[in-house]
Amino acid sequence: MSSLPVGSFVGNDYVGGAGGPWDDIQGAVNLGDAVANPTYEAYRDTPWKTYFFRHDQADELHISLQMSHSWDRGQVRFHIHLIPMVNPVSAQIIALAGRYSWATPDVATPANATWTPWTASSTVSTTGAFKEIIVPCFTATPPVGSLESAILLIYLKRDSGGADTYTTGKSGGTAAANVCILSLDAHYQKNKDGTSVEIPVL
Repeated sequence: MSSLPVGSFVGNDYVGGAGGPWDDIQGAVNLGDAVANPTYEAYRDTPWKTYFFRHDQADELHISLQMSHSWDRGQVRFHIHLIPMVNPVSAQIIALAGRYSWATPDVATPANATWTPWTASSTVSTTGAFKEIIVPCFTATPPVGSLESAILLIYLKRDSGGADTYTTGKSGGTAAANVCILSLDAHYQKNKDGTSVEIPVL
């Protein structure tokens, strides 16, 4: 049997390095309403349907991600998976913006003024159609005293009319709905299999 490569894990033991293993966390997503509501339709010519960001309106997602009991209580890196639906004549930019905050037991979840703003973008090349892109959005540091099961609250919108320049219309379906929303998640590091009690405490 060959030895384990550097970066492998045996249980929670890291071979040849420091820091815990990375994992994904996913959670609930609510859509914007009225003109902030992403378009629901089929992907290309398939029967599979999903939501699409339009370039002519500031579509919104409202997200809550509950952290795992294996979380090391450290930084969390949020990103979104998208598919550009058409090749632009020259490179164009998909731009996103939003705010985030945390909800933890026995602590007031803050008003908008103290949520942390963020922006993110990805360039769509002239050959980028139908190729998944992963857009890193922000790294969130939890408040002091945060425990496992803390919830990361995220407001996300397409920055239509702002930094977004990807306005090439797609063929089929709604022309303006040119960005397929595949998935979204946050990466976090583990330092244990879980907590020793059901409701985590300091």
